[in-house]
Parts: sequence; C-alpha cells; structure tokens
Amino acid sequence: MCLYTKYDKGFVICYDVNDALKEYKDEDLEKIDFKYCQIYLIPKYKMMSIPSHVYIDSINNPELGNVRFLANLVPKNKNGNIMSFGSIVDELTPDTCGDKKMAILKMDVDNLGAVFAFGLKEKKEGSKQMVLQRSLSKYLTLSRSMELFFGKFLVQICKDVTRDIYAMENQSMKNENMFYIDYAGGDDLVIIGPAYGIVYLAKEINEKFNQFVKNENMSISGGIFIQDDKSPIRFGVQSAENLLEESKGLSSKNGITMIHTTIVFNKFDELLQCAQKYKGYINDGVISRTNLYSIMSLIRDKDYAYYLRTIPLIQYSLFRNIDKNHSEKREDILRDFNKISSYSNHDELLNQMVLIFKLAIMFTRNS
Repeated sequence: MCLYTKYDKGFVICYDVNDALKEYKDEDLEKIDFKYCQIYLIPKYKMMSIPSHVYIDSINNPELGNVRFLANLVPKNKNGNIMSFGSIVDELTPDTCGDKKMAILKMDVDNLGAVFAFGLKEKKEGSKQMVLQRSLSKYLTLSRSMELFFGKFLVQICKDVTRDIYAMENQSMKNENMFYIDYAGGDDLVIIGPAYGIVYLAKEINEKFNQFVKNENMSISGGIFIQDDKSPIRFGVQSAENLLEESKGLSSKNGITMIHTTIVFNKFDELLQCAQKYKGYINDGVISRTNLYSIMSLIRDKDYAYYLRTIPLIQYSLFRNIDKNHSEKREDILRDFNKISSYSNHDELLNQMVLIFKLAIMFTRNS
C-alpha cells in the first residue's frame, strides 16, 4: 500500500514480464518479489510498448489494461511525504474547530450479503407488485459499482469535505486532503483523520452513497471512535468496529454511533446543525462551556422520568447564567428542551441532546 500511495498518479502492474521490461533502468521501477511472481510498479510517463500477451492491471488509470480503482488517498506535506497521524491532527485541524483529537471512521454497507443472496426488489412495469431482480449480470454490475464507489468516488468525497470544512470555518486551506484512507474496498472502509472532519465526512459519505445507489433497499452504517493520536490505531479500529455493530442494531440500520450515542443518518445532519449552533453560542459568549457542561451532566445517562425532575434546575441555570442581552438565544435553548417533551421518543431525543452538547463542547475546547 505504501508503494500504491507513492504512485497514485497513474501506474501499472505487470506480472512476470522480465523480457518486456529489459529496456527499463532499475531506478524506473518499483518491484515486489513474491518469488513465484514479480510485480512491477511503473509510472505512467515511463510506459513503453508492452507486448499484448503481458497481463496488466492499471491502478486508477483506465488508459491501459484492466483498470482497478484503489482509494489510496493520504495527506502529504509540501515535500510529498506522507504525514504522520500526529501531524494530520495538529496541522490540518482548523484552528476554530476546538479539541484536536483523532477519529477513526468504520463504515459498512447494510445487508449486502442478503442483496447478493436474494437480489433487489423492483416494481414490475405497469404493476405495484415487487419482484426480485436476480441475474449474473446484475450481480456483476453491483460488484463493480461498489468497487467504483469505494475505490474512486470516495477519494473525491474526502477532498470535497476537506475543502468544505475549511470554507465553513473561514480558514485558508492547509492541505487538499485531511483524511487517511486506511482501507476502502468491497463494501466497507476505514478512514482516519481529525475528529471534526471525520464527523462531517461520515455524513457526506452516507449522502453520496444514497445518491449513488438510488435504491431505498441499500444503505450504509458507521461507527466513529475518537482517541488520542498517540494511541495504537489497531485498538481504535476495533473500537470503531464495535460502534459500527451498535449502528447495525437499529431496526432500519443506516445509522452512525459515536460518543455512546446511536442515531439514524436521516437525523444526523439536523443534529450537526444544532451542534454548530451551540458552538456559536459558546464562541459568542451566550453560554459558557462550563454552564453547558453542567446542564449536560444533569441529563447524561438519565431516562425521561429523571429528566422531568431536572427541568426546574435547567431553567434556573439558563436564567441565572444567560443575561438579558441574549434573552432570545436563551428562549431558543429552552425550545430545544421543550422538544423532548413534545414527541413520544423521549429517551432518544434526550440522548441526542446530550450528543449535541458533547460535540459543541468538543468543537470549542482547546487541546
């Protein structure tokens, strides 16, 4: 994978082709020797006329041979070297994004095994009846489509989210990409990056995947684990996997789990908007991080019955700590709490409120 990353601008792999490569100099090639087979990595600009009998896989380059898309995106410094995880977090997290923590995103397509086993349902023309679509050509198309999304489109999604985050935070771009794609292929992925960026990347991947498949029977779920950049990655990946399994425990799946809370993706964008609102309230001096943390502590890990008993304490805290100059913002916060009592899924909304506060605090906390 290190060699793949080095040659991310169009190279080919040639198997056991010593005669075909005799005109190359050693410095033109990167070679992997598997004893029974030699693999050569050749930059595109070094290509020559290769005999037709030679088997070639083109990596991320459809101009020659059998193309394979590999999402080998990593952040690089000005010298073109791969950045360390510590450098990614410290240097690429926008200054306005609070705590510089690293996060690991693990995502997986829901029910893909069942789709291959039983096919996808489709409305029969001229009827409301749903019929299963099963054929080798459809399975092959689905398999190649998954490779295209996870191997090619994912790279552009990472770059787009990087650009959008810097724009959202009114920061000049420090790098075209802040994400390290550890693995992406088949139907799952592991991506490492700044916690702030990973949260928004998960939302964007879900949205782009839905646009790509255009089928309500297919969805994706994820887990985000936040850790120190010096902690072992392998343990973080396993923790992200465990959170992913919690997301798949939802009846409809298609959810994301982070910071001890699972939420369906169709509510994730609204939750992030609310977290940004509270981030703004903290930065504008409407409410302090300490006050927000105290209120969060009253409702964290509590059920709705307990929450009802804390409402007077929450109201007292808001009126005591938010002055008259911010009375409209105070009323807005109270309306957010009133929503919890307005719907039947009280405990779910309570947990989401806690997550909103946790994100707002993390997005404004200094490292």
